[in-house]
Order: sequence, then structure tokens, then C-alpha cells
Amino acid sequence: MAWVKRNSAPEPAEATEPAPAPVPEEWSPAPGSKEVSLDGLALLKIAKHCSEALPAYVSGQLLGLDDPETGLLEVTNAFGIPQSGGDGYGDDENMSERKTKEYEENMLRNLREVNVDNNNVGWYQAVNLNTFNYASFLQIQYKFQTAFPESVCIVFDPVQTLRGNLVVKALRLSDRFMELMHFNGGGKPFPFMA
Repeated sequence: MAWVKRNSAPEPAEATEPAPAPVPEEWSPAPGSKEVSLDGLALLKIAKHCSEALPAYVSGQLLGLDDPETGLLEVTNAFGIPQSGGDGYGDDENMSERKTKEYEENMLRNLREVNVDNNNVGWYQAVNLNTFNYASFLQIQYKFQTAFPESVCIVFDPVQTLRGNLVVKALRLSDRFMELMHFNGGGKPFPFMA
């Protein structure tokens, strides 16, 4: 639905305004998913992983299907990423990232072998009372949406859920924000996030 401004004269364009920078082809608007369907099994796996890890806040991968014709992104499965659980004696961060990547690849391979949806459609993150690290979230979601433009982040609040309020949100960065992050250096934090 387009919004139309009524009973107003068109505003003249200012000649002093520079032309906007051309948008790279990879950021051209796609039809896009307008709705996210979260399967009950996926929600239970997310809830279990996030609740059992309290007070730590964990994340994991979302698997499912994207139907561009209907605009529906269907999340059918999820699995948690193990915590790095460093020993406190100089645990190498690169080693932890390598182990995490290896774990994700093994899980996807195993799911593929038993004919479970293994298309990565995003990630999930546990939050505390709807607060989380926005700079980290933006960087991770930028990477996901660069690889798969329709990906989402499911934000789950285990603390509120334990109090009786199920809090689940699906978030995605807008196309304009993706352009800004791209022109800022590809996922680097903005100065106001430092």
C-alpha cells in the first residue's frame, strides 16, 4: 500500500543536494519475506537451550524454508551453539571460532543425512528483559543478511518466559540500514556504537 500526501503542492528539489551514491547490485530490494512462521518444535528447542543456560545468554542457528512467492519464512528447526567455556588460561578465541564453525558444519551434515530441513534461515539469541548488545547484534545480523538476505534473528527472553510471559520477536535489518552498514565498511560498528 502506497501512502499519498494529499492537498499539498509538490516540493521543489534543491539543487544544492548531492546525488545519492549508487547502490550496489547486491543490495537491490528483493521480494522478501514479510512473515515468519516459527514451528513449535523449533520454539521448544530455543526455549530449552536458552532456559537451561541461564544466567548465560546463548545463541544458535535457525533452519527452515523460504517461500518467495508467499513471502513466508518458515523456521522448522533450531540447534544451539555450544558455549566456548574457556578455561581462563588464555583460551584462544580463533580456536573457539574454528570449533564452533566445525560444530555447525557437522550438525548441518547430520541433519541433511536424516532428511531434516538444513537451510540456514537465521539465528536466535537469548536476551534479558529485552536488553542485549546492539553493536554485536547488528554485526552478526549484517553478516547473516549479507549471506542470506531473508535471514532473521529470533530474540527469546527466558527470564520473562519463566515469569509467565512468552517473549519471542523476529528481527531483521532494513534494506536502508544494510546499505549504511555496507558503506560504513561492511559490518564495522558505527561511531555511536563504540
